[in-house]
Amino acid sequence: MTSNRRVVFGARGSALSVAQTRQVMAKWTSQFPDDEIELRTFTTTGDRIQDREVKPADLHKGIFTKEIEHSLLQEEIDIAVHSAKDLSVWMPQGLVLGAVPERHSPHDVLLSKEAIDSLEEWSVETMIMTSSPRRVFQWKEHYPNSTVVPVRGNVQTRIQKLVDHGEAHASILAQAGMDRLQPDLLGCSMIPLPLKQFIPAPGQGALALQARETDEFILNKLAAIEHMPSRRCLDAERRLVQTLEAGCSVPLGAFAYEEDEQIFMQAILYLEGMKLGDAGSRASASTAFENDGSWIETMAEQLKA
Repeated sequence: MTSNRRVVFGARGSALSVAQTRQVMAKWTSQFPDDEIELRTFTTTGDRIQDREVKPADLHKGIFTKEIEHSLLQEEIDIAVHSAKDLSVWMPQGLVLGAVPERHSPHDVLLSKEAIDSLEEWSVETMIMTSSPRRVFQWKEHYPNSTVVPVRGNVQTRIQKLVDHGEAHASILAQAGMDRLQPDLLGCSMIPLPLKQFIPAPGQGALALQARETDEFILNKLAAIEHMPSRRCLDAERRLVQTLEAGCSVPLGAFAYEEDEQIFMQAILYLEGMKLGDAGSRASASTAFENDGSWIETMAEQLKA
C-alpha cells in the first residue's frame, strides 16, 4: 500500500458545507502534505427542498447525505464530510463513521435585530423565526407568549429573511455554523442560548467523516485527525437516537460532554408540542459502551416514561 494517493472529499455544495469541508481538508494537508486532495460538491435532496414549506414528518432519513453516500459507495469520492446532526444513525451497508474532528460549539444562538447582552433583557412577547420542531418547543417552553414562524434556507438566506420580515424580532441558528461560515449578520446581534435550557440536536457542532469500511488507507489516515473525546460524545448521542428509533423529524435534544474521564449526557424529548421527558446520566469514558451502553438504554426509558 502506497503512503499517499489522490484523496477526493465529498460534501454538499452549500457555502457552510464547503467552508467546513475545506477546514477538514486543511487538517488533512497539515498531516499528509504529500497527498493530492480534491473537493467534489453535491446537491442533495435536502438542498432541493430547502425553500419549500415541508412538514417535519415528510422529511425522511438521509435527505442531506444520500447522494454523497451513493458517490462514496461507488468509489467516486473517498471521504464524505457531513454535519453530524445530518448523518443518519442508520448508515448504508459498507460505510462507517471514520473519524470525528474536535467538536465546535454545540450551542444554539439567538440572532436578534436588536442589540442584547443577555436573555434577561429579552421580551416575552416576541416573534421568533425557526423551522426546527425542537427549537420551537424549547423556545415556547421558556417564552410561551412568543409567536414562532417558520423559516427555511441556508444561513445567509435565513439572516436575510429575518431582516426583511416586518414583524419578526429574532431567529435561532446553530453557533457552529455561524462561526464556521462567518456570514454577514446584516446589523443583527448574536447571543448563545444556554445549554441547560436549550439542549441542542444530537451531533450539533460536530463533523462526521464517513468512509468505506474496506478502505484501510483512508481509515488509517483518518485516525490521525480523530478527536477521541468528541468521538465518544457523538457516539453516545447517536446511540441514544438509535435506541429511541428517532428520525430527523423527532423533536429530540441530546448533548454529551466529557470531563474528568466521565461522559455526561443530558437529553429532552417532545411529543405533540409537550415535553414527554428529560433525562441526564453519566458513565466512565473508558467503559461507556460496554454492556451495549446500558446507561443510554436507561436514559431512553426515562425519556419515554
